[in-house]
Amino acid sequence: MIVLVIIAIALGFTNRVVEGEAHHGNMNDLYVQQTAYLSQYHDMMFEIVPCEGGWHDDAQNPTSSAFGPGQFINGTWAYVQTKWDMSLDRNSYYDQLYATNRLIREEGLGHWYASISCWGT
Repeated sequence: MIVLVIIAIALGFTNRVVEGEAHHGNMNDLYVQQTAYLSQYHDMMFEIVPCEGGWHDDAQNPTSSAFGPGQFINGTWAYVQTKWDMSLDRNSYYDQLYATNRLIREEGLGHWYASISCWGT
């Protein structure tokens, strides 16, 4: 449990409450909520990101607009911001990982099928 809290803090998930879940209470409640969110959906992110951007915040695909650890193309980055009605910093490592994790949770793995030979089983 402590390891997941540390991971959640390191990845910046503690500053974003899952959509539709209002936070009331103390910081312990927030950590529990965010840790549960991270532990439920992080597995595939930890498989996909090493195959995509290799955990590098400045990873750039030379043949497309794919950028960052989640390798979001321009259109997908604009799409998630509109979908979630939030402004995300494309150059932010934490926002990239947040968006990767959340998009996997909400829409599955389709956005990353191009690299399935690396992360697929």
